Amino acid sequence: RVAGGDLGGDFTYNRTELQLALRRYFWRQECVLRTRYDHVGPEAPVQRLPDAGGVSTVRGFKKRAQVGQAAFWARLESPLPYDFFGNSNLPILWRLRLQFVPWADAARTWDGATDAWIYSAGIGVQHYLGPFGDPTFLRFDVAFPMGPDRSRDVRLELHFMTGVF
Repeated sequence: RVAGGDLGGDFTYNRTELQLALRRYFWRQECVLRTRYDHVGPEAPVQRLPDAGGVSTVRGFKKRAQVGQAAFWARLESPLPYDFFGNSNLPILWRLRLQFVPWADAARTWDGATDAWIYSAGIGVQHYLGPFGDPTFLRFDVAFPMGPDRSRDVRLELHFMTGVF
């Protein structure tokens, strides 16, 4: 992305974004890895700087917990099959079609106030809403922050999300 210069606007800067998403199956178990690297050139406005923290990067930290000229984040999720509780004596779990998703996130920014890695891990409970373009889920995440700059609080997030592919 490029802004300013002959394109008009108040700022002149460039932004590079690289994303990678992998899905693998181990027996019946699905694992999804998503990574992203962002870098902005000089003179980028503060609202366009890459960041780490929040639902879209590291769920255990508040939004924009770290901001810098570059950022890298990775997310690993392993959704349990819908019939995981099918043989249990808890019929409400399989009637509601709830899916449990253990996950882990990690991120780091460079050339900002801090260059430390931040981590979080937790579990999500999601319900499939339908194919609105991409598969859409209502998701509730319980996030446990880790790392040197972590808060002591457990974060709870309720949000809509779309499938990876």
